[in-house]
Amino acid sequence: HKQEQPPRPVEAPSSDSNSRTITHEGRTRDDNILTLKTPSDVIWLSPFLCFLREECCEVFKASGRNVKERRKSKQIKLNQVGIRCRFCSHLPHTERKGRSACFPSSIDRIYQSVTMMIREHFSICEEFPPDIRKKYVTLK
Repeated sequence: HKQEQPPRPVEAPSSDSNSRTITHEGRTRDDNILTLKTPSDVIWLSPFLCFLREECCEVFKASGRNVKERRKSKQIKLNQVGIRCRFCSHLPHTERKGRSACFPSSIDRIYQSVTMMIREHFSICEEFPPDIRKKYVTLK
């Protein structure tokens, strides 16, 4: 019988062009960051999840530093797509609160990954701006 293959990590397409991204507090980066927001979110998702996908989460591809920072049991690959808190992403890995970033093993795991960030990260993230936190709490 055919052996089931483990799911392949979701990988970002490679890009030779550098895009500058303005993050909260005006910082810039050159790592092709996107939000989770899609035009059809308002049709399928609650106002809270729409807000979260647009304002709190960002999609990025794993750098060499990200790969080195992960525990061996949670190993990721270079350029593997991840989702992270946009507010504390500028901090070194050791200074961020738990569940600040995740690397879903497949597209089917994105929802679960974001749910874990909601339960275990956003409420304790010290970089969460007060105005955004107020809206987060109100919508939740």
